[in-house]
Amino acid sequence: MEVGRKILLDPKRGLLKQIIRQFDSASPLRRKGVSGTIRNCCFEAEKQLQNLLLMSEFLWPALLLPVAGKKVYKDTSKMPLELGSALSIEREAVDDPDLRVQALEAIYLIALQEAGRRALWSVNGPRILQVGYEDEEDPKVMEAYEQIGSLVLNAPFLFLFFENLLKPNQMVDYSASLAEQLRWARLKFTWFCRT
Repeated sequence: MEVGRKILLDPKRGLLKQIIRQFDSASPLRRKGVSGTIRNCCFEAEKQLQNLLLMSEFLWPALLLPVAGKKVYKDTSKMPLELGSALSIEREAVDDPDLRVQALEAIYLIALQEAGRRALWSVNGPRILQVGYEDEEDPKVMEAYEQIGSLVLNAPFLFLFFENLLKPNQMVDYSASLAEQLRWARLKFTWFCRT
């Protein structure tokens, strides 16, 4: 598997870029295969993040569009052209929950790396994820959104941001219940994405 990932992620070969382009296929099976391949390659994010991010203009649309919900976005200035164009028009939501989970897992694997989190923020990824989460009804998919949300909200640079912005007594109390922590994290996430 690792050898296969290295071959797919080799920028000189351009194989993953060709596979990602198949994501627009009319075949649900092909879209699922592309999504699974991307997620599989993201297991190498720690070692191959630079190669993954070299394909950002193709990678982010393939990962974020399935989880963006149906909302038409007005401000797409922070997004790559292909992603912004797709989000600025009416589109159908991705019906397959497994495909949405695979996309979210791939985003999570990229976001585990600090440079991956920065890349996600640079394309307004947290806002896209927040809007998609608001429309989501499938519990497994919601759990995958929350996993990314907890990672993004627990990132050190984001804690520094919130420390400077909020009063110290407004930070999350880690002795509180998990449900209360998630509620507070969602409130912060929603508030941050609206500013």
